[in-house]
Amino acid sequence: MEDDIDTLYETWRASPTPDNLHKVVTRLEPVTRYAVRANGVSDNPLLRQEARLIAAKAVRSYDPAVGVRLTTWTGSQLRQLAREKRKRSNAVQVPERAQLEMYALKRVEAEFMDKHGREPDVLELSDAAAVPVEKIAKLRRSTRPQASAASFGENAAGVEAPPFSD
Repeated sequence: MEDDIDTLYETWRASPTPDNLHKVVTRLEPVTRYAVRANGVSDNPLLRQEARLIAAKAVRSYDPAVGVRLTTWTGSQLRQLAREKRKRSNAVQVPERAQLEMYALKRVEAEFMDKHGREPDVLELSDAAAVPVEKIAKLRRSTRPQASAASFGENAAGVEAPPFSD
């Protein structure tokens, strides 16, 4: 496979036509499929196409003189897919930094629960995460879960759903 990709890449480099680029990206399909599966977006056609675009950009930016294989370079570039997945998973745009900080906070909270068998209060969470209480409150406000339309009113079982309108 590597020799075939190297040949296709050299052909594209000698004649950078869209058709030659398509051949290289198509040959990189196993790397792209792996990244798509690893990020859990196999069922999302938009993100599968985004993976192919990232692979095409990786081919354009690849430099054989660096000493890595094209497949390795493409695989490392496909790590961007995780960011694209996060961006597209929220109905409301939340800054990436806030998402990552909230993820770290949730991880500390889970560790506390494992250790103590209960949820931490805000002060305990603040101490465990080394994050000020005000910042925890701000993060929680900015990363609230979005309510779906089905959560308003009665659900299929006829039970009143909890209010998420705040």
